[in-house]
Amino acid sequence: MARPLRALDWVVIAALVILAAIVIYLLQPLIIVIAIAAVGYIIYRWYTGRRLVRTG
Repeated sequence: MARPLRALDWVVIAALVILAAIVIYLLQPLIIVIAIAAVGYIIYRWYTGRRLVRTG
C-alpha cells in the first residue's frame, strides 16, 4: 500500500503543477497549432478511409 503524502511531496506536486501551467501558458500558440494540425489529420484520415471504402 502506498505511503501517505508528506509535506515535501505536496511541495513537489505544487511546483510541478505551477511549472506545467507556466509552460502551457508560454507555449499556448504552439499547443493550439498542434491541436489544429491533429484535428486536420484525423479528419483527413477519416475522409480518405471512407473514400477508399466507398470506391473499393
